[in-house]
Amino acid sequence: RSYSESNPPLLALMACDVLKEGGKYCDPLAQRQLIQDVFYLMGRVTRPEKPQYVYYKIQSIGARYISQFRNAMPRTPWAFVFRDSVEVLMSHFKNYQKGQPISAVGPRPVCLRSYGKPPEQQHALLHQMAQSHNRTISSWSKEEFCAAHLATLARSALDEYRAIAQESGSG
Repeated sequence: RSYSESNPPLLALMACDVLKEGGKYCDPLAQRQLIQDVFYLMGRVTRPEKPQYVYYKIQSIGARYISQFRNAMPRTPWAFVFRDSVEVLMSHFKNYQKGQPISAVGPRPVCLRSYGKPPEQQHALLHQMAQSHNRTISSWSKEEFCAAHLATLARSALDEYRAIAQESGSG
């Protein structure tokens, strides 16, 4: 069985960020239990005598939450699939007109959802990228912002991989 970009796993992974944005406290143990419950409920089998494996493809933004997933499901394998950035950007912009205002009605690239107000954990890396080129985030084109956004997702996965290597003593 497989789930492709189903909302419940991502919402559970993002739960603490949503609460913090609203100025509320998030109990990491409660979030861990929420993640476990969501994956358990989605993965339960109708015939326990015939075990099944479940595959979840999480939306790309979920790369920022690999550590929360690992915390809740430490024995569950995971993989980050890297796609060619140019290919990804082209697919994001295929139905979008260059120069179109961000508030325009119609399809807009998913990578522009945080355009103008990137999440806190993404902001530091974006700021570092901009500074390294003597620019500001606000001076970037939409295409540049999307490229940087994709870089932050890959960086999240790489950072998590490094953390695992360090934990296991092989990094």
